[in-house]
Amino acid sequence: MNFNQIVVKNLKRNIRHYGMYIFSITMSVILFFGFVTLKYSDDLNGIQSGVKPEAGIKVGVTLLTCIIIIFLLYANQLFIKRRSREMGLYQLIGMTKREVFKIFQLENLVLFVITLFAGTALGIFSSKILFMILFKILDHKQTANLEVSPEAFLQTILLMIGVYIIISIQNYIFIKRKTILSLMNEYQASDTKVKKIKAYELVFGVIGIIMIVLGYYISSMIFENLITNTMTELYLRMLTVLFLTIVGAYLLFRCSISLIFNTIRKYKKGMLSVTDVVSTSSIMHKMKTNALSLTIIATVSALAVGLLSLSYISYYNAQETAHSQVPNDYIFTNKEKVENFKKSLNKEDIAYSTQNFHIVRYAIDDSKVFSQNENMTGDSTKLPVAVVKASDFDDINLTNNEVAVVGYNDFLDKLTTVNHNEEMTYKINHKTKKLRVKSISKEDYLAPMISLNSPVYVVSDDTYNQMKHQQPKNELLNHQFGINLKHKSDVQKAEKVFNEQVDEIDTGRSYQQVYEQSKSNLGLMLFVLGFLGVAFLLSTGCIIYIKQIDETEDETSNYKILRKLGYTSRDMSRGIGLKIGFNFALPLVIGLCHGYFAARSAGFLLGQSFYTPVLIVMALYSLIYIIFGILAYIHSKRVIQQAL
Repeated sequence: MNFNQIVVKNLKRNIRHYGMYIFSITMSVILFFGFVTLKYSDDLNGIQSGVKPEAGIKVGVTLLTCIIIIFLLYANQLFIKRRSREMGLYQLIGMTKREVFKIFQLENLVLFVITLFAGTALGIFSSKILFMILFKILDHKQTANLEVSPEAFLQTILLMIGVYIIISIQNYIFIKRKTILSLMNEYQASDTKVKKIKAYELVFGVIGIIMIVLGYYISSMIFENLITNTMTELYLRMLTVLFLTIVGAYLLFRCSISLIFNTIRKYKKGMLSVTDVVSTSSIMHKMKTNALSLTIIATVSALAVGLLSLSYISYYNAQETAHSQVPNDYIFTNKEKVENFKKSLNKEDIAYSTQNFHIVRYAIDDSKVFSQNENMTGDSTKLPVAVVKASDFDDINLTNNEVAVVGYNDFLDKLTTVNHNEEMTYKINHKTKKLRVKSISKEDYLAPMISLNSPVYVVSDDTYNQMKHQQPKNELLNHQFGINLKHKSDVQKAEKVFNEQVDEIDTGRSYQQVYEQSKSNLGLMLFVLGFLGVAFLLSTGCIIYIKQIDETEDETSNYKILRKLGYTSRDMSRGIGLKIGFNFALPLVIGLCHGYFAARSAGFLLGQSFYTPVLIVMALYSLIYIIFGILAYIHSKRVIQQAL
C-alpha cells in the first residue's frame, strides 16, 4: 500500500473525525474571503463617510488574519493530539517519522484544497450578506451586489498557503519531539495534570472568587473620586482590575469549581445520582485540566464583548451625541448668514422657529463650587467662560445674585465635586460679587464651538449686561442663532438650501449632517468590531465543541460500565446535557461578566442609553454559544447510543 492509498483510506475512515476540523477551515475561508471582498468592492465608493471604509476594512482584515491563524493552529493542535495514537502505530509498524509526517501533510493538503474552493464559493454569498449588513448599519440606500473578486481570491489563497506552512511546521515539531510511547499516551494528556485536591487548592479556590468580585467592584468605581486621584492612580486601578479578573478567572477554573463541586459531593454524603456521576466528576477534573485555555477564551471573549458593547453604545446614542454637538436643527454664529438662510427657508415655504443666545466671555471663579483635581485639569479659575442671559431661556428665572449651570455632563461630574453651599465670585469695577448656584443641568444649549466643551453659566439680564459692558470688545462667537424646523418632512428641502448657502469656511452647522456623519463613522467601527467579535466567538465555540467531543469519546468506556449497572441512556443523557451546558456556559458567563463591567466602567462617556445595546450584544454572543452547545449535545448523545 503506497502513501496515496494510505491517505485516501485514512480520509475515508476518519471522515467523522475530520468533520469539525474541515468546518473550522471552511469557516475561516468563508469569513476571510467575504470580508476581504468588501475591501476590493466598488460598492464602497458610494459610501460617504468621514472615516474611509477602506481604512476600517484593512484594519479588520489584519486582525481577522491573526484570529484565523491562531484559531487554526489551536484546532490543528487538538486534531493531531486526537490522532497521536495513530501516529504511534504507524511508527510501530516500521514507518519513519518523516514518512508519518508526509502522510499527514498529504491529508492536510487535500483538506485545504477542498475547503479553499468550498469556502470561497460560500464566501461569495457571505460577502453579499456582509454588504447588506454594512449598508443597513450605515443607513446607506444601495443594493448589495453579488461579486467575485480575483484580488480577494488571491489573498485568500496566500493566507491558506501561509497557514498550511505554519501548520506543517507545527506538525513536524510535534512528531519530531514525541516518542512512540508519548504518542500513544498523548490523547489523554491535558493542560495540567490532575491530582488530588489539596488544602492550598481550596484556599486558592476561595481567593479566585474573591479576586473576581473585588475586580468587578473596583471596575465599577474606576472613574469615581477622580477629583482626589492622579492619572497614575487611574492607570494603577486599570492594571489592578486586569490582574484581579484574569488571575481570578484562572483560579476559578483551576480550583474554585473543584471546591464547589467537592462541597456538593460531601453534602450528599456519597449518595450520588447518575447525573452526578456523569457530570460532576467530569466537570471537576476537566475544568482543572483546561483551566489555562478556558481562561484565555474567557478573557479574549470579555475583550470582544467589551469593545463591541462600547462601539454599539456609541452607535446607539449617535442621535444624543449629535444633539450635544448641534442643539438645534441649524446653528449659525454669523447674523448675516442666518438671515440669508431664513429668507431662503421662507422662499421655500418651510416653517421654522428660532432660538437665539447672546454670549459674553467673562472670568468667574467657580473653584469653591466645583472642586477640581489640579493634577488632571489645572487651574482654570482665571479663564473666561461662556455666560448667557436668562431671558434667552424659556424656563430659567434668576435674580442678580443667582446663576444656573447648563451643559454639565457626566464626565465633568466625575472630575469635579459639587459644593452646593459655596458660591461663585466675579469682579465688576474692581468689586467682588457673589453668585449662588440655583440649578445644575446636563442639557446642552450651546454648541461646543461656542461653549468650548465647558459648562455654560446663565445669569440674570442685569448681571449679563454688566459683564458685557466690562469685557473687551470682541464679536467673535458671541452669538448663537438656532433654527428648528416645525415639520420634519421639510428636512430634505432645508438641507438642500443649507448646502447651497454654507461653504467650508462658514461656521454654520446642521444637526442632520452631524448625525449622519456620526452614525456613519460609528457604524463602520461597529461593523468591523462586530464581525471580528463574531469571528472570534465562532472560533472559540468550535474549540470548546472539539474539546467536548474529545471528552465524550474518551469517556465511552465509563458509559458502558454505567449501562451494565442498570442506568438507561436517558439517565446518562441528562448528565451529558448538564456537563455540556456547564462547559459552554461557564466561560461564556465569565466572559460576559468581564465584558459587562469593562463596558460599564466607561459607558457613561458614550451616552445615556447603556443597558439596551449591551444586552443586545450579550444576547447575540449567548445565542451562538447555545447553538454550539446544542450541536455538542446532539453529537455526544449519538456517540453514547452507538457505544451502548
